[in-house]
Amino acid sequence: MSNMNALLVYNFFLAVLILLIAIPLALKKISPNSLYGIRISKSLKSETNWYAINEYAGKQMIVWSIVHLIFLLIVWKLSANLSFNKAVIYGGPFMPLIPIILTLIYTRKF
Repeated sequence: MSNMNALLVYNFFLAVLILLIAIPLALKKISPNSLYGIRISKSLKSETNWYAINEYAGKQMIVWSIVHLIFLLIVWKLSANLSFNKAVIYGGPFMPLIPIILTLIYTRKF
């Protein structure tokens, strides 16, 4: 397996893992706990904050995981253009930062 294919597979599993982690958050299925969810001071202040922040974060993670998967599909289909491949594949692991940043901006209202 070439390095490019290995990075495609890695990014694919990363996007799917984040998607699977995000679904229970978006559906408000995760109660406040010490292991799973967006655990920042504002989300831990109240149960209302916990569910609102984690629902928002879960939805953002779902959207950006799907965007990530679409980009990976485009890269795979356009695999002849290696410069495009490298830009998207090497940047892929940073895509999960987008929902984190958006969630932190969202929490300013709490």
